[in-house]
This record gives sequence, structure tokens and C-alpha cells, in this order.
Amino acid sequence: MILVSIILFLFLGNVRGAIIVALTIPFALMFASICLDISHIPANLLSLGALDFGMLVDGSVVMIENIVRHLSHHDDTRTPAQKIRDAAHEVQRPVFFARGIIITAYLPIFTLQAVEGRLFKPMAWTVTFALLGALGFAMFVAPVLASLVFSKGAKEWRNPIMQWLTDHYRVAVRAAIEHRRTTLAIATALFLIGVYLTVGGPIGSEFLPHLDEGSIWVRGTLPPSEGPTASIDLTNKARRVMASFPRSPRSSARPDAPTTAPTPPASSTPNTLSTSSRRRNGEASSTRTRKS
Repeated sequence: MILVSIILFLFLGNVRGAIIVALTIPFALMFASICLDISHIPANLLSLGALDFGMLVDGSVVMIENIVRHLSHHDDTRTPAQKIRDAAHEVQRPVFFARGIIITAYLPIFTLQAVEGRLFKPMAWTVTFALLGALGFAMFVAPVLASLVFSKGAKEWRNPIMQWLTDHYRVAVRAAIEHRRTTLAIATALFLIGVYLTVGGPIGSEFLPHLDEGSIWVRGTLPPSEGPTASIDLTNKARRVMASFPRSPRSSARPDAPTTAPTPPASSTPNTLSTSSRRRNGEASSTRTRKS
């Protein structure tokens, strides 16, 4: 959070504004944690790793930056509270729709089933709750905090990097509008390429693709009365049987120690591991077979 505050200060040029924006992160995480606990949705490392701090503070950055811009105008008769209110009303619609578009992009994840649903649904819920918390902070809490810390006004700082980017962006937009047919043709071509890559199959659409490594694991259990000698003999016979197949020329075994516990295998458990190479669709792959 300290690093985020430093970066925000470098771009906003205002310590108080950077602190207000940085407070979005703990507020959104706390809001998401409360909602997950109420909904009885487990939070795992995948869910927390999907949270992007830049995505959370985006709305607050827009809100605070516009508030500072309005407060820097000293040539009008409005009070600081009126300026903050006008600035918040000016950007509340784009801030709301920006968060809504991001949340809508996660809706297809809620339709996943089976293993994919168990893995990715908590992530989608976590991101959605965090974005809702960040939206509430940007729309309601940030203006209130700004009215407290900017009660005497603020001074806008012109960031040279942002000024350079703005100038070049203005030139690029002007060129795109002047050559609107070329811009539309390039955008249409890129859209069609994206549709082909998604539907045509070069990229694929499975969250968990089928993993076919050619591995076979065979496990067997002997009675508790069998001794180590019989276990090893059976293991060797199983190895010879599996090694007789063309795709399994090699095999190895690992007998387990005998046990009488009811839950694990209750005897000497010979494990036979067979490794081979086979060809499928012109590519070599390995086959592993383990018998116990």
C-alpha cells in the first residue's frame, strides 16, 4: 500500500489526494471480505491474486483528480464544498459505468460448472465484491474525505509525463478522426481476427484443458496374510505382463510396507510403475503404469 501511495503521489502531485485514493484498497478488501463471509464463499489464493489494485483505485483517482481540478479554480465564487459537489456530480456517471462494465465482464465466469466453477467462481465473486466496495468508496466516501482535507482548497499540479502523454494522445485522436475510414477498417479487421481466434480454435476456450499425458496408474491390494516374498513375486509378474505390451517396454515396482489400519490399503502393497513411449498424431508421448 505504501508503494501504491508513492506512485499515486507521483501522478497526482498531491499527498492528501494520494492518501485518500490509497484508502480505497483496504476499504474494498474489507468490503469484499465481509460479503464473502456473509455469502459463505471461500476465499483462496487464486481469488485474492485476481485483485488488481490499479483496477480498484481507478474510480477514486478520477474522482479525486477532478475534485482537485475544481478546487484549483480560484476565480469563481463557489465554496470548496460546492466545488467538491459539482466535481463529484461531473464524473459520477463515467465512474459508475466503468466499474459496471468491468463487473459485467466477469458474468460468464458465474456460468462455469464442475471443477472450473469451483475454481473460478470464488475469484469472480471476490473481484465483484471488491469492485463494488471500490465503487462505493469513490462515489460516496472519497468526496466526503476530500471535503475534510481540502477545506481550504487545493492547488493542481501539472505532471510533465501526463502532459506529454496528453499532447501525443491529442495528436493521435485527431489523426484517427481525420482518417476515420482507415481507423474503422483496422478496428473491424482486428475484431474479425479476434472472433476467428476465439471461435476457430487456434486459442481454445477451455479454462481447464484436458491433460492427456498417456499415464496409467494401476493399484492392487493383497490380503494382510501375504508376506514380502509373495508381494515381490506378484509385483514381478505384473511388471512382466505390462512390459509385454509394445507401448510399455519398461516398468518398475515399489512394494509398500504391510499395515493393518482400516483406512489405507491393509497389506503389502506392490506398486508397479511402467514407463513407455508411444506416438499419437505424429508426436511422441510417455505412458506410465503403476500397479500396487
